[in-house]
Amino acid sequence: MLRATVPGALLACVLALALRLPYLGADSLWYDETVSAYLAEQSARLLIAHTALDIHPPGYYLLLRLWTLLAGNSEYSLAFLSLFFGVLLVPLSSLLARRLFGPPAAVVAAAAAAVSAYSLWYSQEVRMYTLAACLALLLALVVERLPRRPAEWRLALAYGLLATLSLYVLYYLAFLIAFLSLFWLVWAVRAGATRASAWRTWLVAHATALLLYLPWLPTAIRQAIDPPVPPWRSPLSLAAMFASGAQALAGGEALADAALPLAVLAVVLAVAAPIVLVGGRRGALVVGAFAAPWLAIVAASLYRPLFHARYLLPYAPFFWLGLASLTRATGRRLHLGLLALATALVAANANAAAAAWHQPRFRPDDLRSAVRQLHEHWAPGDAVLVNAGYAYTALAYYWRGPVQWQGRLTAYGGHRAGQGPLVLIGGSLGGGASLGWGDPRSDFYATTLSETGAAIERVLEQNRRLWVFRIYDTVTDPRGELRAWLNSSYILTEDQPIPGPSYGRLQAFVPRSSELPCKEPLKWAGELAMCADMMEYPADGDRVAVQLHSSALGSRPLADYHYTLRLVDAAGANVAQRDGVLGGSALAERPLGGGTVVSQPIALLLPPTAPAAQYRLLLGVYVLPEGQWLNLAVETAQGPSELVPLGFLSLTAPARH
Repeated sequence: MLRATVPGALLACVLALALRLPYLGADSLWYDETVSAYLAEQSARLLIAHTALDIHPPGYYLLLRLWTLLAGNSEYSLAFLSLFFGVLLVPLSSLLARRLFGPPAAVVAAAAAAVSAYSLWYSQEVRMYTLAACLALLLALVVERLPRRPAEWRLALAYGLLATLSLYVLYYLAFLIAFLSLFWLVWAVRAGATRASAWRTWLVAHATALLLYLPWLPTAIRQAIDPPVPPWRSPLSLAAMFASGAQALAGGEALADAALPLAVLAVVLAVAAPIVLVGGRRGALVVGAFAAPWLAIVAASLYRPLFHARYLLPYAPFFWLGLASLTRATGRRLHLGLLALATALVAANANAAAAAWHQPRFRPDDLRSAVRQLHEHWAPGDAVLVNAGYAYTALAYYWRGPVQWQGRLTAYGGHRAGQGPLVLIGGSLGGGASLGWGDPRSDFYATTLSETGAAIERVLEQNRRLWVFRIYDTVTDPRGELRAWLNSSYILTEDQPIPGPSYGRLQAFVPRSSELPCKEPLKWAGELAMCADMMEYPADGDRVAVQLHSSALGSRPLADYHYTLRLVDAAGANVAQRDGVLGGSALAERPLGGGTVVSQPIALLLPPTAPAAQYRLLLGVYVLPEGQWLNLAVETAQGPSELVPLGFLSLTAPARH
């Protein structure tokens, strides 16, 4: 029997690895993944404290932390742990299928686990779902033997240990554990075990699990009954929960809508085949292990929205086993029909995998490029508001420079941004008092527009510019109150979309003003008035920054003008340069009234190859599309000037990067 299944399982493992390695770590981490990456960098104590105020248990994060100590914390390394468990699903599925249905089913189950686009998706995501699926299969492998050996204490203890680990990894495995516990007890008695021996073994297993889980149990109960997070799931209809579940099991969340009838057919067969062709204990185990948790989640979602297709992945291996039981069917015509079904499912999964990799609607939010853009444009004196406060983990993972201060926006106490930004964590407008359970360490807290607005005003009294890392604000600002207040109270100077499905944006706001802060402004061709100040350069910095205050004097809007900021050496050669829209790129979409002064900090990144020397910083202004340079209205000592010297910069060492 082993001779027939081991080569097939090994080939399926190779195929699974070959399918999962491409694109691994290529995309940005999305929000949930940045939480994983952030927690993997914390000490065990801080990690456990953080998860106690969230909605997931700490088990996966602790394992990921151990993994990163060995393999590093790049996107590739982080995702490789999920890939490992995704590949491990192949031999585990094959082993259980062989025990239940025989060698042919073992080969089919291994192949299904290898080519599943659903498993492939989560094998490349830095989350706990493939680990949870492996634990689900291990639990089923133990329970499959227990009804026949009800007095086997080692199996009972193994079940207790696996159940505990499962609940420390993903709460949704509780639905499977509930089914398996009932299944074990019923079939142990039906198999001829005395009620006393069956109950004793059952109680030992569950007492072991309870004892090991007891330290976390109060937290888990509280998280389930009174979640400390803002509600983010919208209620789904029964039809939607069953349709999206079938779609995920059959080919993943990127399965084409046109393949929904095929997915429904596959689910029907995965339920019917084990019952009709196998029956008894083995058929009930497979069908119940994916259908019972699915039904339980749907039922619970009628009370509190819990359903998401990702939470069915731990039960997907039993769906594959249900399809593998079709190998017990007889008849040439039936075999031809099953071959056609298998071909259609493989094709649908291949199409779903390609869509997940290449179609923009399935790509994650590109938080990496958003933080990179923020880092390139950040200047000393800038604060960063993460409007959905819990999303700061994207900054924590991708921002590799110093952070001056981080805390709740409403707790801001006058800190000034220095060599690093202030990272301000926003709250949920109109949120319930139970958010974060009132714990000041929580990422979640309720606030009001007046409280938030007053805090932002304090921030911009002490700092030059406020960046808003805006994402998921339909959760934290469902009526758009903060968005409207910011747009009416301040000048929006930068507004760049964050690619991805969440419609995030990276925005910058500066205070409104009608007066230039200097007594003798620069006058550019009688069209522009400007104050320009070079900020102090820190000895170990990686950028030099300039603060411009600009006002258009004529009818031409400020956004028609472009600045150039250049660092040149003693020979006049460019060492670094930055060009952009004067005032900010967002002004082209939102023209300002005449006389409005726009403040604009500009950061010029210094190349790490620049030798220690003295450099000049030059500023120029030109008009597009004509490309016409503006001269100063008043001549300098050197005559009419296009590039105005702002100051000197002495580098004593290469710039820090």
